[in-house]
Formats: sequence, structure tokens, C-alpha cells
Amino acid sequence: MADSYVAGSLLTMYPNTSQWIKDVEVVGEGIGLDFSDDAHAYSSRMIGSKGEDIAALFMERMGIEILERNWRCSLGEVDIIAREGDTILLVEVKTRSLRALRTDDEPIPELAVGSRKRGKYEKLALIYLSKRPQYDSVRFDVVAVKIIDSNTARVRYMAGAYEWDW
Repeated sequence: MADSYVAGSLLTMYPNTSQWIKDVEVVGEGIGLDFSDDAHAYSSRMIGSKGEDIAALFMERMGIEILERNWRCSLGEVDIIAREGDTILLVEVKTRSLRALRTDDEPIPELAVGSRKRGKYEKLALIYLSKRPQYDSVRFDVVAVKIIDSNTARVRYMAGAYEWDW
């Protein structure tokens, strides 16, 4: 993603919670998807990978250290594992392309992180932290990426999107 930059930052409160959402646009050459011809030419995996690239770039520019991407264990995968201060962040990235949306797709990506996905991330956090005793604080974040066109993506970053269901 060469020559990309973040523009138009807006910080808002997430309804009925104490979490903050950072809503920005990532603009510039190099998103790497050309929708001028056939929007359906890109697989959901390819669009998801580009969304993870955008999310990681955004997080780095916020000063968050990316530790691992696509961390896997026998239970599943975490899109991004990062560190902010002494806190480990397990980040789920949900990406949608406005041009590639089918009528049955959810246009608000963060709504795709339901209770089942949250429960899985909680178990993944336990596995990750059990092998890294130097960390004792974890936060679950969600990054929603909407790819608008070949050079623009809208990013919604929800810090502390949910908590342990214990």
C-alpha cells in the first residue's frame, strides 16, 4: 500500500457503551484493487487480505505495535495481534467492498462479529496468553474496512469492542 495516508479522522462514542470508534478514510494509490472493470473478479479472501493490510497500516499510524498477523493455532486464527502499552490486542478485521457487495451481504462489516466469533476469540486469547506469561491484559478490538473504490477505504476502529463473557 504505497503512498497511502489517513485523512479526515473522527472520534465518536459507540452507542450504549464506553468504547470509542475512530472513523477515518485511507486514501491514496496502492490499495491494490481495481474496480473499474469487474468488481466480482476479486475473491472474498483477496478483499479480506487487503482489508487486513489497511487495518494494520491504520493501527501502526495510531502508534499501535503489530506483533503478528494471521496468528494460527489448532482452534483458529486471529487476524491481527498487537500491543498497546502493556495490553495485548486481539483484532478481528471485517472487510467489505461496496462495489462487490451482493444483495445478501451485510454493508456494515462490524455486525458480522457476533457472539460465536467473540467466544472463539476469547478462547484464542487464552491460548495466546498461556504461551506468553509476560502479558496479563487483553483487549478485543474490531476494525471494519469498507473499500469504497480503487484508492479509498473507510476504516472504523472499535477499541474494546467487547469484553470477556465470563
